[in-house]
Amino acid sequence: AARRAGEARPPRPLPKAAARAAAAPEGTLSEWESRAIVEAAELPLARGALARSADEAAAAAEAIGYPAVLKVDSADVAHKTDVGGVAVGLRNGAAVRAAWADILRNVRAGAPDAEIAGCGVYAMAPNGADLIAGIARDPVFGPAVLVGVGGVFAEALSDTAVGIPPLTADDARRMLESLRGYRLLTGLRGRRGADIAGTVEVLLALSDLALACPRIAELDINPLRAAPDGPLGLDALVRISAPAG
Repeated sequence: AARRAGEARPPRPLPKAAARAAAAPEGTLSEWESRAIVEAAELPLARGALARSADEAAAAAEAIGYPAVLKVDSADVAHKTDVGGVAVGLRNGAAVRAAWADILRNVRAGAPDAEIAGCGVYAMAPNGADLIAGIARDPVFGPAVLVGVGGVFAEALSDTAVGIPPLTADDARRMLESLRGYRLLTGLRGRRGADIAGTVEVLLALSDLALACPRIAELDINPLRAAPDGPLGLDALVRISAPAG
């Protein structure tokens, strides 16, 4: 249930996400491992499946629906597009199988030491503005929730806002409104605006997750597609710190 705008309430404990984060190995997780934690916190993600062969990928794409996206799944490849590890707009099984072969060849050439778990197969996302949203944890000051203009422009624009959990809905909305790119969310040139209330809920869920999972050192959802019918995480990356003690 959505919480009232200025209401401060105890964060949700998120036992499933907390258990997954507590059991995770130290270091950067693969996208599929990261998604398991994000999904357990009830954050919205694009439909997907992890395939370990070209045939599995084609079957998954058939089940999820075309057009499909294929992305290499490896904890050793943080920036998949840099090594040719992503294929989009795949419209049939033959295209999926061809993309599988291309991706594995590209990644083995560009990141020869990377351990490859397979490829994630995902539904193509609806149009919308791209944000980056996530968690950062400082050893002294503790966790923070971040949101900014995302996608390919995240590093170039450095348009971000930071909030300290536990966030209220007012806090989260102010974070969004403080972005220079906020107008991208409100609808330009006749386009429908993003679901702002849904995007606020994502920031509140990240606030809960940051407090529930102290071993999450860093979490990025980039991009978070802020679409008119609701936000959708298209990529997730989690870094886990060493167990306490």
